Amino acid sequence: MESRRRPRPPVQHRGRPGVIEDLSRESLYVELRMMRTGGDDRAFLVVEGHTDSAVFDDHIDARHCVSVPAYGKERAISAIEEVERNGDHGIFAILDKDWVGLLELEPKLPDSLVAYTDAYDLDACIFYSKRTVIRQAASFCSDMFRIGDAGSEEHHLIDACIELALPVGALRFISERDGAGLSLRDFPLNEVVSGDYPYEIDKRKLVEISAKRAGKSIDSESTLKKLNSALARLPNNSRYCSGHDLFKALAIILKRKWGGRVGAQQLEQSARAAMGHERLSALFLYERIRLIAERSGYRVWQNAA
Repeated sequence: MESRRRPRPPVQHRGRPGVIEDLSRESLYVELRMMRTGGDDRAFLVVEGHTDSAVFDDHIDARHCVSVPAYGKERAISAIEEVERNGDHGIFAILDKDWVGLLELEPKLPDSLVAYTDAYDLDACIFYSKRTVIRQAASFCSDMFRIGDAGSEEHHLIDACIELALPVGALRFISERDGAGLSLRDFPLNEVVSGDYPYEIDKRKLVEISAKRAGKSIDSESTLKKLNSALARLPNNSRYCSGHDLFKALAIILKRKWGGRVGAQQLEQSARAAMGHERLSALFLYERIRLIAERSGYRVWQNAA
């Protein structure tokens, strides 16, 4: 569907390039309003950060849409709340699902303005995308890894990564649910991985390190019991894994099992760069944001039907 809005060339923002002058919750909405009153009639697609923009921008129809990184989910949420309150047109968002639908940590945002990622976050979506993991293994490992060899099937690799990332995600969920304040952001996964392939997580050590990093004194036995109980009954293991933890797990497995010389950050960057149209359009969020924008008379994607 062609946009009813008149396409404009990209707006050049004043100030120093790449420098965010105001990171308050309210400032993003003000920025969006300034862009609109400055003459930009395109759709504004709010995303959480610049790495999200880097994934989407190659697929966005720049004549009709521009991504706007919020530099934080709270700022994105605040902006969308203001958009809804004031009835602004042509401003939408793609946000990480995080614990939406599992915990009530965030305000309910209108379905007419927001599409959430299929998995925990965008990097998790990229990780689970078809052929991503197997191609990275083949690219970054020595000739010890060959596609098609026994044990090198993609689903085996993904399952092994989930097994390492899941305890971190489950403990993160418990911490958020119970208000424990454990420190699991950028968790040093390598410090708690033990055993032989497919490896396992030392869950007691995981609990202890997460508490120590947060400067918390907790009942480790009680927390460990909660973690084991949660892991025994989670309905969808992949839903609880963040993209960062999954790529850390992959880096560990590739290094220990197949002699790979690559870090999680490099894996993430290469996977984002390889996120072509076929993989992106296979995500539910792609079709969801297309429909959201189309119903308001706007266009987001280059190759949308």
